[in-house]
Amino acid sequence: MGPLLHKLGFSRSKTDHKVQYVAAGGALMGIALIVPIDVLAAHSFEAAVLLSAPMGASAVIVFCLPQSPLGQPWNVVIGNLISACVGVVCAKWIALPEAAAAIGMFGAVIGMVLTRSLHPPGGAVVLPAILSGPPIK
Repeated sequence: MGPLLHKLGFSRSKTDHKVQYVAAGGALMGIALIVPIDVLAAHSFEAAVLLSAPMGASAVIVFCLPQSPLGQPWNVVIGNLISACVGVVCAKWIALPEAAAAIGMFGAVIGMVLTRSLHPPGGAVVLPAILSGPPIK
């Protein structure tokens, strides 16, 4: 079984368990803070769920991979902000949701690349901004 897992890319963690628990605690606190803010901003729990999911991905990157360039404060804040703004603009200006989603994804990636703020969960932020309907419009 060991060789098969190794071929699949599995490796034993070299990180101390204490560090892993601190990372998990950081993710817990981050999400515990962001979800109520999302609920207030979205004015509904259902819309907040769509907005909170990408924040979970951001929490994993920020707290579990703190040295990753993708998890640095500039990338997290600006990447998510650009993606959200692009999503809102596309939701308001493009009537067809499928086209808005595709163009929004393109715009979010281009925006993050141009500002050197690439953050993969930003790609997930743009879609709820477009597809959540009335809370955005």
